[in-house]
Amino acid sequence: MTTETREIMRITRIDNHYHSVNAPAIIAGDAEWWFTNGRLHRGGGKPAITHGQTVMYYYRGVRISREIARGELPPGEILKISNMEQRQVAMEILGYERFFNIAKEIHRATPEQFLNKFPVNKNPMYTLYLLDTKVNEQNDPIKILMMSDPSKFPLIKYFIRVHPDETNCLEAVAHSYQYKSWKEFNVDREWV
Repeated sequence: MTTETREIMRITRIDNHYHSVNAPAIIAGDAEWWFTNGRLHRGGGKPAITHGQTVMYYYRGVRISREIARGELPPGEILKISNMEQRQVAMEILGYERFFNIAKEIHRATPEQFLNKFPVNKNPMYTLYLLDTKVNEQNDPIKILMMSDPSKFPLIKYFIRVHPDETNCLEAVAHSYQYKSWKEFNVDREWV
């Protein structure tokens, strides 16, 4: 006969933050809490909190559903998530590459001052995509603008949803900053 002994409570902290990679940061009875850098987090589609039959999924402190945690939501459903943090986590877990496999490039451009760093034919600074998810909840096409940040190294890309009428990525950038046109945006903009 074998018996299993489990600690009544164990807490792991690093630099005064709950943190653990290979085991829960907090264990109390049959409950477990997984943290990374002080925020509830567990990847791999596994719950960050378990207590008996109750499970909760968190990714970098954002509470998400089981489907999001496991990367099971298709891109069209992800875009319908109203909470921006949950939507961003869902896109990250699914993977931007898979997201843009269902996208059609509409337009690409790079401002003149950045052509050396972001050649239009290989790695444009801005790219406008139409997602092949048919339409959103208002029957509009879904368009996403991908922007590369010229001030960051390694390169960081941002993805924002733009108005369904956009056809030119430079105009989409200007409109995103609430300018009427790229010309107006470019004159006012202090480039890094």
